[in-house]
Amino acid sequence: MKLLVVVTQYPSKDDLYRSGFVHSRVKKYLEVGLEVEVYVYNNSFNMSSSYNFEGVDVTCVNAIELKNKIIKNDYDIILVHFAWKKVTNIILENKNKNMNVIIWVHGVEALSWHRRLFNLTFDLYSILSFSNYIIKNTNQMLFYRNLIRNHLKNKVHFVFVSNWMKNVTEQDTNCIGEIKNYSIIPNPINTSVFKYDRKTKEKRLKIFNLRPYSTKKYANDITIEVIKQLSNKEYFRNLEFNLYGKGRLFNKLTKKVKKYDNVNIHKGFYKQKEIKKLHDENGVILIPTRQDAQGVSMCEAICSGLVPISSNNTAIPEFIDSSYGYICDTIEDYIDAIEEIYYNPEVFLTKSRNTVKLSKRLGREQVEKKELDLILSHISD
Repeated sequence: MKLLVVVTQYPSKDDLYRSGFVHSRVKKYLEVGLEVEVYVYNNSFNMSSSYNFEGVDVTCVNAIELKNKIIKNDYDIILVHFAWKKVTNIILENKNKNMNVIIWVHGVEALSWHRRLFNLTFDLYSILSFSNYIIKNTNQMLFYRNLIRNHLKNKVHFVFVSNWMKNVTEQDTNCIGEIKNYSIIPNPINTSVFKYDRKTKEKRLKIFNLRPYSTKKYANDITIEVIKQLSNKEYFRNLEFNLYGKGRLFNKLTKKVKKYDNVNIHKGFYKQKEIKKLHDENGVILIPTRQDAQGVSMCEAICSGLVPISSNNTAIPEFIDSSYGYICDTIEDYIDAIEEIYYNPEVFLTKSRNTVKLSKRLGREQVEKKELDLILSHISD
């Protein structure tokens, strides 16, 4: 059985982390004996080129080359991550009409611009950039509406990582209730790396945060405000905050808490094994968000045994329940959560032990089986 995987970016020796979640899936397909070709589409490519990354053959193609590949029809199913208009139209317009296509919806390609208003600031550059984004996004959303309304005819099956992602895709395309062929399958967590680490009660005092500081989506300003307000509490000096990350907002935000001796600030990005080591050194992850279809980095920390304190919005309530974490609406809610953990070490230990519930649900073996079953059922369809 032969699979064609079509993406717009893929890891290489020069960029190890681009769409690594796709690469881990492809390696699993190869591991179980499926034949896989990976095509990276970018119409700026003048001619095709190929490379091998960790045993995976990858071909970079433009529109003409991708069209020719689709017309050849020498595979059993097409798998698409990030269904952008141009690349998806090439696939749907040129594939065999009986060929099944599975599309993974990740978020950025299927959400309306109004859900990113938090990134808008009132300076000329931001206004012009956001205006350009609105135009491009409106065009993409019109395409997605058409994609949804014709998905049965085109033999398309959608995969969403959360119910929230599916629901807002329907809302933002004005297609409520119209997606019939779909599955809810969260992104898998590599629990062989992010495995449960038993915590001691002392670890409840060590509060961890690892985030990009590239946009307001990651709500790093909320993390900073929580720390500032906690500084007025009598127990504040007994806590330790370990902040990690990088991005254009990093210096601007972290300088507001540099004066506190118990706030450790580390600028940089980290590999999985390095992140796991940081997980094991801490007991709580303070990780607010303004928008997450799942929150993979949060889920990795939970699987490591950290007690999560996050936001009551978007898909977060689907991945945190009260038996092992906290979801918050206000700054006061975050402070109350930390205070409960501080004064009740047994509550912390119980919640940390209960994080294994998420590991059992999101472990790579369980999730990959669901995806493979889905793919194989559509090959034989």
